[in-house]
Amino acid sequence: MKKFIAISLLAFTVLFAGSCANDLDTNADWKEIMVVYGLLNVNDTDHYVRVNRAFLSENQSALEIAKISDSLYFDSLEVTVEEFSGNSMRQSFRLTKFYVGKDTGIFATEGSYVYTFKQKLDMAYKYRLVIYNKLSKKYTTAETVLIGNPTLSSPSNFTTNYIIDTAKNLNLSWTAAPNTKLYDLTLRFYWNEYDSASNQLLSSDNFIDWPILQGKDVPVSGSMRSNIPGIGFYHFLSENLTAINGKYRVPQRFDFMYWAADKEYYLYRSVNQPSVGLVQKKPEYTNISSGNYGLFASRNLYTIKGVSISQQTVVSLQVNTLTRKLKFRP
Repeated sequence: MKKFIAISLLAFTVLFAGSCANDLDTNADWKEIMVVYGLLNVNDTDHYVRVNRAFLSENQSALEIAKISDSLYFDSLEVTVEEFSGNSMRQSFRLTKFYVGKDTGIFATEGSYVYTFKQKLDMAYKYRLVIYNKLSKKYTTAETVLIGNPTLSSPSNFTTNYIIDTAKNLNLSWTAAPNTKLYDLTLRFYWNEYDSASNQLLSSDNFIDWPILQGKDVPVSGSMRSNIPGIGFYHFLSENLTAINGKYRVPQRFDFMYWAADKEYYLYRSVNQPSVGLVQKKPEYTNISSGNYGLFASRNLYTIKGVSISQQTVVSLQVNTLTRKLKFRP
């Protein structure tokens, strides 16, 4: 019996959990199949694309093949990203192969490879990924448009003394950037830690991320609004921070992190979410050409940094029954 496994090892960092495509037809005739992942961010200058081989063997198990680097990666690829204005190509960027070490495990331990280029991208243009296999003479392509920054209302870049009240909602509002289909919103909370006896600073800029919103769809109007109970923040800290002895914590500031994804990623994630019904087989989604698999799409991370915390919130953290054990002080 033929054994097949598709390797897709790209970690999307941050933004949104991805998943692998469904099993392919193991009885089909052999053909070259790539598994490609890349996410462009207009706010980044370093960009990465992962290209793996989907492999097939009649004589070895998938677990054995996974230990052989030659079975996972192509060594004859030219990878390029082209910048287009309408149908006219303005410039192109040749990606270089970059080695990434890995932990031990099932897959080959020699490490893995990504393709990378450094460039400030422009919202006004479209970007096309072109992969050329010099041995097979085959081309694979995909396209994406970029996502811009949201227009913020509450909070905004001018917000100070932010209040998280246990008895009130956080009123969150912003306007989605063009080409955006999905948002995650995370609040990053920073604090310093001090010795209780000497008041000496022990550590600074400790932080924890509270996922306020996850997978929020963008309506046609682009107007994003959510009311989140403030008490949820206190529950989150109570459940995810440990009590400390001989030390106390002093709140410092908030960052609000807006993660955005485009339509391609939205469709890919929707198709690959876990099934909850009796029917487990789902359609496959890919925007990689020529019968290949994966995703080439756009994301954006926009952050409001250094929002000061209101004294009211600091006192609430100190005295509330949920967070009292965490020893916050003004």
